[in-house]
Amino acid sequence: MMFVLILCIQQIGADVEKVMIDGKVVMQNRKMTNLDEKEVMRKVKKIAKRLCK
Repeated sequence: MMFVLILCIQQIGADVEKVMIDGKVVMQNRKMTNLDEKEVMRKVKKIAKRLCK
């Protein structure tokens, strides 16, 4: 069973520096730790070109 703890008191997304999911850090210092952001953007641009034809 996965437990989720959410603590937000008048915060916005820009205030988030670290995110943990199921005990694993997935974002540290506002950077994703488990994926290549440049590779994701490359794929998004490729798909966007195909959709805009």
